[in-house]
Amino acid sequence: MMTDHARQGEGQSGRSLQLTAEHLVLALTSVPGSTAACVAHGDESTVAVLADYYALVADAATSAGGRVIKVMGDAALVTFPGGCVREAVEAMRS
Repeated sequence: MMTDHARQGEGQSGRSLQLTAEHLVLALTSVPGSTAACVAHGDESTVAVLADYYALVADAATSAGGRVIKVMGDAALVTFPGGCVREAVEAMRS
């Protein structure tokens, strides 16, 4: 819930903030079977594979106007502009 100060655009420092509303498409990716693969192949191999995976996700996202917000484990949270639903779906399928 937004406080009255946030609605009015006042930050904790007392300076004026510019708040805007924006529609976004959120995509959450995950690698099926990653836990079993990590156990079978070891941490070093898993880290290398995940680094490649994150690079592929980032390339696909940015080529469709999106950006990776966070990665954790085998998951990535990606945002796309609200008008890019088709592009978001196609990017995450690639």
